Amino acid sequence: MVGEKTNRGARVIHYPDIILLIFSEIPVNYKQDKKEPKEMRIFIGHKFRNVDKGGLKEKIEKISFLLEKRGYQAFNYFRDKEDWGLKTFPPDKVMQEAFEELKKCDVFLVFIDSPEKSEGISLESGFARALGKKIILLISKDCSEPKLESIADQVIRFDNWQNIGDKLKLIKI
Repeated sequence: MVGEKTNRGARVIHYPDIILLIFSEIPVNYKQDKKEPKEMRIFIGHKFRNVDKGGLKEKIEKISFLLEKRGYQAFNYFRDKEDWGLKTFPPDKVMQEAFEELKKCDVFLVFIDSPEKSEGISLESGFARALGKKIILLISKDCSEPKLESIADQVIRFDNWQNIGDKLKLIKI
């Protein structure tokens, strides 16, 4: 029997018909082949034109916080690209970049709290459906969006902001 150390802290022991490789310790940077579960990325879409931007910011922050608290990664164009309106881009660039971000997401969460229709939401929803993304409609009970409801995988209606946290717990991904 002959023993020798390798450069990785292992000991090789030779027997007449067998070679044993014994690790005395596993290196600190050793990683198993198991991959970490991917964090689900949720794109939060909403009506943007003709809305109170301060109120919208407050609502998006709350929705994002509640989603992130549940372990999801939230993306919102108004927050993450336009820095809450400090930067502005032409509509064609906004849609192009929004589509690129939708491709990176697992879920499209459509937030509607205004009865006024949004062309951007319709375009983003259609694109998300074409990509096979899960669509969740988070909609005020005072609003009606039959077309969006028909393509949504899940519709969650809320009464007010006091119960929005409870309503977001209903998300099924």
